Amino acid sequence: MGGVARALYFPLESTAIVSFASLIDPDEPRLQQEVGMDLMPSSFDDLAKALGLLGGLYAFRVGLIQYRTAQQWKRAEWVAQEMKALFAEPLVQAALLMIDWQNRRVPLHPDEGEASKRDVYVSDELVAAALATHSRERPFSALECEIRGAFDRLLDGLERLNSYVTTGLVTDGELTPYVAYWASRVCGASEGETRLAALRVYMTTYGFAGALHLLERQAARTER
Repeated sequence: MGGVARALYFPLESTAIVSFASLIDPDEPRLQQEVGMDLMPSSFDDLAKALGLLGGLYAFRVGLIQYRTAQQWKRAEWVAQEMKALFAEPLVQAALLMIDWQNRRVPLHPDEGEASKRDVYVSDELVAAALATHSRERPFSALECEIRGAFDRLLDGLERLNSYVTTGLVTDGELTPYVAYWASRVCGASEGETRLAALRVYMTTYGFAGALHLLERQAARTER
């Protein structure tokens, strides 16, 4: 007798629970297998979904790291190009030489072909006098104006770099390889280097406070 028929002979008052599987003919294994699959918990589906979610999160994290790395490389390359362009300017080079040396010849006339006309001998005292404020009594000479012009070109570039930092375009750390040495020269000058003391006053007097702040931050980084 089939399973369905046998179930019909159970007493109605019986408290036993007739399982759904007992209603299936034991001679029908395919039907039992299908019912068993239907009755299985959905834990495998949940596990698959969880694994898929974890895989998606991992892929997102890897992609984010790769994106940030690429952005850092692009920014580093851009900073290098900016610094190369700034330091390639002839008058900027002249200003840096005057920062680094107390007495030497510097190319204040870069357009002149002959070195004797291109280079001018400057001293610590001459540069300090050229960087004095307009409160001094005598007017500035032509050579002193050329010296001021060279420093203005450099300080304009440093102002621009400081604005990049304040707006978050670059960080101080990214500028350190290019600016740290010059920051230590300007901010850590010895007592006898009057031109560098005059340069700091010049920066605060003539609207280059941002450039000075940049150099001060860089000098502080090198002292750590």
